[in-house]
Amino acid sequence: MALLPSRSPAPLNFEQLRLRVLAAIRHKINNGELTERGLARLSRLSQPCVHNVLKGERPGSLETLDRLLKATRLDLQHLLQSEHESQREAFPASARHGLSRDPQRPASARGLNPAA
Repeated sequence: MALLPSRSPAPLNFEQLRLRVLAAIRHKINNGELTERGLARLSRLSQPCVHNVLKGERPGSLETLDRLLKATRLDLQHLLQSEHESQREAFPASARHGLSRDPQRPASARGLNPAA
């Protein structure tokens, strides 16, 4: 009987971690939780520096990334989670299975039996 190879995720490297940090910061900015200007002030970096790092124009040093992490209060442990775990948290089971919790949609459109 042959054993199938395990599907463990590929090891995370520093570049992938850097990209996750920047994506999480961009997410906070896009959601209106903070602005580039506010982030620059909190991290004691110039606004053009923050802009260039977030847009990928400059890679950003470890010191710069540490300042951004501290200023945004991001949890590095959360960023180290596997891609699979992150997706499971981002999309609850109801969303993964096509079920909606939107009360405005008819029960039949949400995959529920209207007679029940």
